[in-house]
Parts: sequence; structure tokens; C-alpha cells
Amino acid sequence: MSLKETAGPLLLQPATLEEAWRLRSRHGFAALPVAGGTLLRTQWENGVLAPPSVLLDLRRIGGLADIGPQPDGSLRIGSQATLSAVLKAPASAGWPLLREALRMIAAPGVRNLGTLGGNIASAVGDSLPALLALDAELEWYDGASLAGQSLEAWLEERRAGAAPERRLLAAVTLPAPGGAAGADGAAGGAGGAGEGSGRASAASGNGAGAGGAEGACAADFSGGHASGGRWHAWRKIGRRESFTPALVCVAAAGGPAAPGGATGGASGAWLRLAAGGGSAPPQRLRLAERAALAALAASGDAARAAAAAFEAALAEYAPAGDAFVDADYRRRCAANLAAAAVWEGWTARGGERR
Repeated sequence: MSLKETAGPLLLQPATLEEAWRLRSRHGFAALPVAGGTLLRTQWENGVLAPPSVLLDLRRIGGLADIGPQPDGSLRIGSQATLSAVLKAPASAGWPLLREALRMIAAPGVRNLGTLGGNIASAVGDSLPALLALDAELEWYDGASLAGQSLEAWLEERRAGAAPERRLLAAVTLPAPGGAAGADGAAGGAGGAGEGSGRASAASGNGAGAGGAEGACAADFSGGHASGGRWHAWRKIGRRESFTPALVCVAAAGGPAAPGGATGGASGAWLRLAAGGGSAPPQRLRLAERAALAALAASGDAARAAAAAFEAALAEYAPAGDAFVDADYRRRCAANLAAAAVWEGWTARGGERR
């Protein structure tokens, strides 16, 4: 272990996760884990957080920056892998939704320093909606062993006001592309088949595009289709085109039935939607997923599915307001973006055209 005396906080540099845990517990868990420190530095400078007395530098721990495929086809990304490294890694090519989200985080210099683990640990990072839509799982070290936890479950704990996290984040794992793991199931099994009926205009008639008082602009509009009809979409709205935290961001992934699941068009479709932005942890929009799938199964109409997603997301999403925009603006933006993603996804208009 390396220990450095500085003019600021005491800097501890453990060589293993076990040592990091011991050092952190020795300091009463006041030692703050850090790698790139890009978000933390901004928060300290803005007075959002007070600088800690002890910093726990995780960059010397072997293996925490590794990025690689696993035998089951999943992708494991070490918590200390930089955003740039994840973007450039050949192994991440099968998860373009994550790449698109990371590409819109801050500037290249920040992405070269900032880590995916740090973006996750903040509980408000712009990568989180994409990771939710990809059904990511976190790998935590608790001082005795490594254990997995779904990202969605951890974020729900943050939203509920859970105590500060004491465990150390070791990695995040993304399931193999091509399945619907973690989706709300097939459209034929979802409830409320009539929710989207007669509301096709709702997706474009209420909210984000109409109210420009806050001065927001669409920072990114991207999506695509993969083999087998799978699709993804990423949307981010910020106060300028790039290099800005999201006011609202929405990630979506969907397609026909997963391998081994139901088949036959809309009745076997799957969908994952997630929204974030601002100071509240992002959330999975499960009600919107079910409403969209039910409408798609009942009508086969992407516009009705989009309208159903809009109404459900508007009721379900619970963001926080701040000095820039209020919660209602964020909610309406997210509902519009979710509806757009659903419509474009099932009409092949989000990326490659048929």
C-alpha cells in the first residue's frame, strides 16, 4: 500500500480489493473511493460536496480496469475502466447502446480520466439509463467476497434513500446481446391491452418539443437495428449540444421474441425503457414497457404502442427538479422520448431503414 501526504486529503493507494476494504473500514468508511475523480472534483468546486479527509485511490488494484467477454457471451467491465477505454474496446462492439451513451458524456479529456465505475457510483451518471436498458448487473466487494446485484435494484435503493454505499464496486456485467433478459416479458402477457387505443397523437403533442422556455436542446438522437429485428435508441437533452450533463436522457432496447421464447411478431416482442437526468437516480420504466407491449400485441400498431408508452411514462417517471428545469418538464421530456423510441424502434426509423 502506498500512502501519500498532500496539502489536501490523505491519499491511500491499496494494491488489492482486500486492502482497500481494510483501509476504508479502518477510517470508519470515511475514506472516499476514487479513480478519475472528474465528477467529484466538480462537486467539490461547486460546493455540492465537501472534500473528504481521506481518498482511497483504486487505480493500482489489478484487474479492475479489464474489459472482456465471458464464456456465457456477457461482457464484464472492471469498475476502473475509463469511459474512453470502454468506447474503444473491441469487446464492447456488441453493445452499441452503451457506446452511444458514453460518447455523449462530457469531453474527450474527461472520458480519458473518468471511469465507468465512477459514473455508476454517482447514482446519477448519464451511462445509467443505457445500462438499465441493457439489464446490467453490478459486482460488489463487501470485505469477504464478490456478489452480484442488478443495477435496477441498487438504483431503487438509492431512490429510496438507502444509507451511503460501503461496498466497493468491482465490475459491471452486461448480458449477451440478442436476448430479452430482464425485459417485462412478451407483449401477449402484458396487461391493459387497450391503453394505447385512440391516443396516437399523444407522443408528439404534449411536452418536450413545445416548451422551450428552459432553453434545452436535443444533444443526441441515435439508434439502430441489429440482426433479428432487435433495436436500440438513445436520447439525450441538454442545455447545449454536447459536453453537458443531461437534463433528460432515455435509453430503449427492444425486438421480437428472445431466443427460446415466444414467436410470431408483436405477441412475442420485448422492450426495456429507462430514463434519467438531473439529481435523481435513473429508473426503469416498467409500466411504460408493459403498456407499450400490450398495445402492440392488441393492435400491431407502433403508433399506438408509442402513445401507450407516453401515457404510462408520464405517470410513472419521478424525476427531481433543480435550478435549470422543474420535475414536470423532465417527466414530459422523458415520456416524449420514450414514445419516440418505441415508435421508431418498431418502424425501423431510429437507424438503418428497411
